[in-house]
Amino acid sequence: MKKLLIVYSLFFLPLLIYAQTNETRSLNQSTEINIFSQLLLYPQEKIHLHVDRDYYVPGEHIWFKTYLTHATTHQRFDGSRYVYVELINSSDSIVNQVMLRPDENGLHHGHIYLSEIVPEGYYTLRAYTKYMLTPEEDYIFKKLIRIGNLSAGEQFAKDNRSGKTRQSREDFDVAFFPEGGNLLEGVFNHVAFKGLNSRGYSEYILGEIVDEKGEFVVDFKTTHAGMGGFGFIPESGKTYYAVCQNTQGKSKRIKLPEAKNNIYSLTTSYWRDGKLTVGRLKSADVKRQDKMYLLLHCRGMLLHFGEWDNSKEYMVFTESQLPSGVIQIILFDQELNPLSERLVFSKSRDQGELQLSTEKSTYKMRELVKTDLLFTDTYGSLQAGDLSVSVIDDGDLPIDNSSTIFSTLLLSSDLKGYIENPGYYFEKDNDTTMLALDYLMMTQGWRRYAIPEVIKGNYAMAEIPFEQSMGVSGKVNRFVRSGGIKEGNVTLISLNDGNFLQVNTDEDGRFLFEKIEFPDSTKFLVRAEDAKGSEFVRLSVDELSVKAKALVYNENTPNEDIAKQLIERQESSHRFMEKAEERYKYDEDMRTIHLADIEVVAPKIERDSKFKSVYSIFAPNSLAGDAIAEFNPIKTEDVMIRLPGVFMGSGGEGILLSAMPGLVEPAIMVDDVFQPEDLSTAEILRLIHPEEIERIDVFKFHEAGIFGLQGKNGVVSITTKSGLSLNKETEQALNQKTITPLGYQSPVEFYSPRYETEEKRFDIKPDLRTTIYWKPDIITSEDGKASFDFYTADYTTTYSIVVEGLSEEGKVVRGVKLIEVK
Repeated sequence: MKKLLIVYSLFFLPLLIYAQTNETRSLNQSTEINIFSQLLLYPQEKIHLHVDRDYYVPGEHIWFKTYLTHATTHQRFDGSRYVYVELINSSDSIVNQVMLRPDENGLHHGHIYLSEIVPEGYYTLRAYTKYMLTPEEDYIFKKLIRIGNLSAGEQFAKDNRSGKTRQSREDFDVAFFPEGGNLLEGVFNHVAFKGLNSRGYSEYILGEIVDEKGEFVVDFKTTHAGMGGFGFIPESGKTYYAVCQNTQGKSKRIKLPEAKNNIYSLTTSYWRDGKLTVGRLKSADVKRQDKMYLLLHCRGMLLHFGEWDNSKEYMVFTESQLPSGVIQIILFDQELNPLSERLVFSKSRDQGELQLSTEKSTYKMRELVKTDLLFTDTYGSLQAGDLSVSVIDDGDLPIDNSSTIFSTLLLSSDLKGYIENPGYYFEKDNDTTMLALDYLMMTQGWRRYAIPEVIKGNYAMAEIPFEQSMGVSGKVNRFVRSGGIKEGNVTLISLNDGNFLQVNTDEDGRFLFEKIEFPDSTKFLVRAEDAKGSEFVRLSVDELSVKAKALVYNENTPNEDIAKQLIERQESSHRFMEKAEERYKYDEDMRTIHLADIEVVAPKIERDSKFKSVYSIFAPNSLAGDAIAEFNPIKTEDVMIRLPGVFMGSGGEGILLSAMPGLVEPAIMVDDVFQPEDLSTAEILRLIHPEEIERIDVFKFHEAGIFGLQGKNGVVSITTKSGLSLNKETEQALNQKTITPLGYQSPVEFYSPRYETEEKRFDIKPDLRTTIYWKPDIITSEDGKASFDFYTADYTTTYSIVVEGLSEEGKVVRGVKLIEVK
């Protein structure tokens, strides 16, 4: 956090433009302090997923690198320790969820395995931290991917070509957005619009503006993704309508917002030389000169605040004053009430540049490719940082530019609502793209801090703390009466490695095991007792799963334009499916052998229904059923004396364990249920015949710590063959539970073959990779340099080397290089 504050102070504060009066200077200072305080009180996170590709088949892995950053500076941020990545199907159900913890370099990366039975279709990859789970959940990363069907890969494309799309475009709506939020009478206004179908996706619209008499004013049509714009001068006393039509010929008549008088609004223009002009419009009836203030900020960092100079109609800001990204411009009255708002996007040259170089441009099959990279900013300053690289066979799949690290961190993460193909706005830097981007700014909304409230000192506060460790929590209640048990004992036992922890409950019976960390698939036993060691309690464990809400609308089913693009990608990538079919025969992860119908003639093998103690793995001294049978014991006491440190008392005292300075009577557990204290150990043993015993485990004193107070004199655990105490299953479930919470994913390395010997180069097993290489943890040196290498596969094709990353200063970078394989 300290470094973030230094960057803010050194880079952004000099950009503030102050007026000269003492009153304005004081207001500037308080505004600056309030905005800066907001950043400190509620630091926010952004997240981007670099995925190796966007099209998969069952049996493959989805590989990804997660860039978790501070939302303001885009520097790596360690507020949250864990990142959750989910694969969601078209029914909004989570197919798979993984939890990532940082590696030794502080980076989050992992994979999701696609089982061989995962259905084909569209899926959403979703990534977030717990801290991002606000009610709106605006900052969660989402990316659409496709999973094909190895046995019916072409059926989807055929269905879509025949018109079997999953949505209807018969109904639509169009919203109109006057620039600056106000439609002014008597002056020229810019108006943007956005057409959406009934499912919330873009709709191509054309139409015309008419007045209440039906007289034509101006026509319009969609420019990109349902958006477009027009300009006109609203006349006093007139009402205007938009007569709209979609591509299916359905028409609608929509009333435009009312034109207003006695009002101001912002207007902007962005010039190709990087200069931004901000103008202040006023309706034709306004003749006075009101005192107003103008504010500009980018990602919550103040760029400008000052009184509007009434002698000027507009203000000009240069590229050096405007960082790249979404900039919010707000016009305030003298009471700091917002009058008008405008978003613009700055494409300043302040991010990273990447130079990728290979020894040559053309390689042979199974040949080593050495790649060097140099990470600088746009002015040539060397940048240290971390990057990820994916190398894709272009003959299988074209690279996916729909969602890049630039489009996520600089654009979509700062705007409200769904943005179709955000990468489009970064593919080309031309007038068409800039116009489409400006329409996006006029029709979407800023979604992070409520700046008008912040400058008045009304701060937004975090609703959820940063997650820095895992935990298991719950409550211990009285068995009969309501209410929690104070100072109860709760034990958390790992059934994987035998480690255990103990805590006491608070006044309300609540308990928490905190600051723990465990890998996925770790199974725990949670066991509770009251302060006196009685198990006659009710244990409840809090919900352990973490997941965001269901998607606002089904983002897994794209609109027709996006579906068409994906279908074209699928049809042009038939080699991908052919190779996947072939790879299916060789890859053990993907392999399935389809057998003919067979008749089973062998007798059915019954599953082992024996009761198994969860505590046996911790026992230092045990005696199994086979060994017990060899003794041919007549009574259970004959078995007990075979165990080291176990004695039978004289005069019917039952079992005793050796202790310092003498012998003590232990607690007896049968099938993981402690026996009543009013029964002596001798009475309990007489109820069990030695032939019924499957196993005996002995825990002496400190070894019995997992049992809490009941283990103070040691524990003898008897497991029976038939589960004699299974009739007490209800009692057992009340004071202990077995849980398997989501743990962090253990790292798995991407397999990339090394053809370093003649034998390997001429191996007859074909190399059928689509993702040729994946490395999520490239760290550049202080001089901005790094290198990696990989071997080519077995097809004549071209490869795209795609690298994304961030510098330590928060510079965003992406680079693509093509090489040829012959």
